[in-house]
Amino acid sequence: MSQQVHSSLPRLVALPTTIPELLEWPELEHAAGRALKELPARERQWLTIATLHSSALYENKNSYPNISPVCLTLLERVGAATIEVELRRAIAKAAPNFDLKRTHEQVRRINPTVRELATLALGIRGRAGLGRGEAAQAAGMVARGLKVRAFENVALQVVGWWSLALSGAGLRTFVEALYAQAASSLGAAIEDVRLRFQQHTAGLAPAFDITSSGPDHDLVFVVTVTTRDGRTGKAEARSKKEAQRLACHDYLSRHAPHILADTGVPVKGPRQIARRPEYPVTDERYVTLADRFHCRNSEPFTRALTHRSWTYENVVGGDVERHSNALLASLGSSVLTATAMRHRAAILLSQTTDPDPEVAVALTIPDAALRSLFEDLGLRRLARVGAGLRGQPLTDEIVASMVRATLAASHLQWPDHATFETKLPDEVSRFLVRKASISLLSPITRLEQLAAELHFELDEKDKREGPDHNTTFRVRMNVRGLAQPIAVEGAGASRTAARQAAAADFLASADVLTDRSADVPDASIARLLLVRQLEVLPASRARWPRWQRLGRLGAHMLAREDFESFGRWAARVLEVTGSRWRPDPAVEASLTDYFGQVLQAPHARALFTATLTEVTDWIAEAGRSDELPTSFDEPMRRLVPLSAAQSVWLSSGEDQAVRQIIDDWILLNRRRLNAECDVALDGAVVDARTTSALLKALQDCADHVSRLDQPHVSVRGRTTADGATVVVGCVGSVLSALRSSLMMRLLGESSRRLVVDAPDAHSIELRVKNSLRSSNADWLTAAAYGEPAADDYDAELARLIHDLKNEVTGAKVASERNAGTRTERLEAQLASSRHVDAAAALASRLRDADMLYAAADLVGSTDVAAFMQGYVSDLMRQLPTHIRVVPPTLVPAVAAVDQRALRAVLDNLVKNAEQAMSAGGEITFEYTASPADDVLLIDIADTGDGIPVAVIEALAAGKPVSSSKREGSGLGLLGVRRILRRAGGDLESVPRARGTGWLITLPLATATELTEAA
Repeated sequence: MSQQVHSSLPRLVALPTTIPELLEWPELEHAAGRALKELPARERQWLTIATLHSSALYENKNSYPNISPVCLTLLERVGAATIEVELRRAIAKAAPNFDLKRTHEQVRRINPTVRELATLALGIRGRAGLGRGEAAQAAGMVARGLKVRAFENVALQVVGWWSLALSGAGLRTFVEALYAQAASSLGAAIEDVRLRFQQHTAGLAPAFDITSSGPDHDLVFVVTVTTRDGRTGKAEARSKKEAQRLACHDYLSRHAPHILADTGVPVKGPRQIARRPEYPVTDERYVTLADRFHCRNSEPFTRALTHRSWTYENVVGGDVERHSNALLASLGSSVLTATAMRHRAAILLSQTTDPDPEVAVALTIPDAALRSLFEDLGLRRLARVGAGLRGQPLTDEIVASMVRATLAASHLQWPDHATFETKLPDEVSRFLVRKASISLLSPITRLEQLAAELHFELDEKDKREGPDHNTTFRVRMNVRGLAQPIAVEGAGASRTAARQAAAADFLASADVLTDRSADVPDASIARLLLVRQLEVLPASRARWPRWQRLGRLGAHMLAREDFESFGRWAARVLEVTGSRWRPDPAVEASLTDYFGQVLQAPHARALFTATLTEVTDWIAEAGRSDELPTSFDEPMRRLVPLSAAQSVWLSSGEDQAVRQIIDDWILLNRRRLNAECDVALDGAVVDARTTSALLKALQDCADHVSRLDQPHVSVRGRTTADGATVVVGCVGSVLSALRSSLMMRLLGESSRRLVVDAPDAHSIELRVKNSLRSSNADWLTAAAYGEPAADDYDAELARLIHDLKNEVTGAKVASERNAGTRTERLEAQLASSRHVDAAAALASRLRDADMLYAAADLVGSTDVAAFMQGYVSDLMRQLPTHIRVVPPTLVPAVAAVDQRALRAVLDNLVKNAEQAMSAGGEITFEYTASPADDVLLIDIADTGDGIPVAVIEALAAGKPVSSSKREGSGLGLLGVRRILRRAGGDLESVPRARGTGWLITLPLATATELTEAA
């Protein structure tokens, strides 16, 4: 296997440990020249994600928590861009005499076949994970011999992973082989090769000798073509026509390769190089430019900067396409797209598994945006243009073609795309990083959107300067409504360009609101925007989810726990705002809540959710059965660690010294353990959640060791650069087995600052990281590392799990009671049965809660009219006939929430309404969009018994709602409100003369999200 190609791109973000790794894939390993087992676990997990179709991701969201379909879209677009650029290279190599038209036509014709062949070569059909419906449809299409688009999507995702995780090692050879196969198999190429063979051998009397072998069902034709001069070509195939074509191709490859050089079909042997007219090729200036790209050959750079007008005037008999930069610019367009898309995907997927859809769209860099790179590389003084263009400003099209052609000139000289990227000048790398990180919306649209969010106004004035043939527009943009007025100016060849320039100048300072800004062009603008952003925070909770997705106020850095980068950003913010400035207490409290949401969001607990589902499924089945379970050990093995993990999740309070935690643990177990302690842990302090996790992990070790006849443990503790390491050892016990226990895995999932390892068979190692809080922290850092507000829903979930554990324990104790008589035996069975029934009722509510828990973090946008039409139609089929559904009036509206979350909310409220109308009734839906307030109001009402006052008061107080229903826990309404609040909305009760009324508030999608949805 080959060595890994170095890449300058960041690594893909770490995934939850519950996501499986792909350890072998012979087809992919052979093509890439890398064994999957050599790769880090993270890359193998991402390969698992790459094999999923979006339908499978949707149906298995609990197995792949917080993995957005946008990840698959990014991988697919990287794969598509990578295949196209390598395909264009292969065509240029096989057909150097092609003009632009024939090159584009060949790409258009061959690309679909190459993608299909890639799907077959990688064995995607046996690897792709499809949803149930998609899989059934794919099976039917395969049976009918039709192309399955879903398989091709997955193939492109895998190629995208290959490009990012393996730096594209072996991809060029892979695509070239696929191109050769595709070009040889297409019907158009057949006629082209036969025709050229006939033209070339017209006077040589070619003769075809055709033989066949094998049974009729497996017949193979062998064709040998011989010309009068004794030269031959030979091939075999399953049809005479194909065998004759391949024999012609073999003949031309052997004896006239220059003929094939103009067909686009790869040749087997040496190829005749197309001769070009003689003209001055290069000078020292182009050698210097080639050196900047670390290239030896400067001739392609000379051609890259030669416009067709110069060729027309200076090259006698020259071809204005082949001997100018036209062909290189065409290749360079694909090179730039692939490079920019790789950078965009790598940057986004190194930060989060839920990228903002606004930034994750396909990246096409417009001509005008390349002018800055043209100037930075100093290409203006190297450009060769005709006499009519000299002394005139070059158009965006000419500038962009020269930049793209220059990139292609470098790309042609490197063995793979990743190496090409590592050799780019710093100016190009910085340009790509900037373009990969920003929205594709125009600066004007982004500025107008920012003005709406931060409540300031814009007005502008423009003027025109210069003659008609060299006009310059200047725009002055005035910003009003902040603490002081601001004016920015921009200039351009058109009024629109000038407005764009002015808006971009303003937004460059606004980047300090996010983590994209390395410097602040205008500190006064940055300060005004930062202050206003903080001022509107308390009253703009509906916008928090969107701001967090955009990385506003350092959200991306906190989400990926990159505290070092956050610290640098915070220092820059304090420098801009001034060390003496401090926001109001209400703003600081809101900022703490904002950061708390950010830090909670990435902690999707897939193992917790999966384990809870297993327990509730087991108990629900036991509740339905006529027989009592023979043993309750299976649910108890899961409920104990589940309860412990939820307790850790809810921990809050002061930081604790690690030494004190160990002392408390030894004191707690002094009657059952003999502990030998050797600790040096001065300065190691952990937060409340890590304190709880560490103590429970130590207690699990104590429970394991205390079963020995002579329980003796050794405890060693040492500080590390960022925390502490505690090693618990016991010679007589295999403590290393605890590392993979459900308890330890759930504790590590609940507190990311605890890592469990096993240095040897008799020891367990617990590594913790220090608390980030400090007594002398500034207001911004204190808010980021402060205790987030407790989640009522999680607290109620903990109570239910605890109650469920008690009921199962009661059932277990009753079933194991030593009963001497038949009456005692029956009484024990009755007690156990009652506990099982109570547990089944709790499990029923927990299963609904689990659904709401999983849906709470889904973000996106929903076309409300289309959604409501389908949702109401489903209800009419599913609800009993005695319940009537009144559909809403359908009006256009797009809500800023994923339709799965909206469906989870409505399902819960509809379920409550159905249970309240056992004798029949009516459920009515209505909704109204209020663009002025950026909200969507959904009204759902029923004609049941109405909402008790106690329920309304409990919900308003954030407390569990008492229920008269047998299985009622009141968790559903808390879960509904939790989803809505995380999406920036809310749930309120609406008084009605009869029945129950609920008002759902949701944020409307912004202009950006509407653009993305379109």
